Amino acid sequence: MKRLFGKKKEAPPPPDIGQTTNMMGKKSDQLDSEIEKVNQQIIQVKNDLKNPANRGRQAALKQKGKNLLRRRKMLETQQSRIEG
Repeated sequence: MKRLFGKKKEAPPPPDIGQTTNMMGKKSDQLDSEIEKVNQQIIQVKNDLKNPANRGRQAALKQKGKNLLRRRKMLETQQSRIEG
């Protein structure tokens, strides 16, 4: 039967706790940097909304701000899951 179907492939060994901890730490640091970038973008949109020259773009800027806030919330939720 092994000739017909082949034999079962060996599963790779599971990662040890040290590797997993390092990967989680790197992911947490990556999420921190992404959250910081989103915060900078939110500040930029906020300043653009205060500028009277952007009255025509106000609706688009508000929508962009809402999307950025939603993204920041999602990233913070992911980070709390990793750290928790």
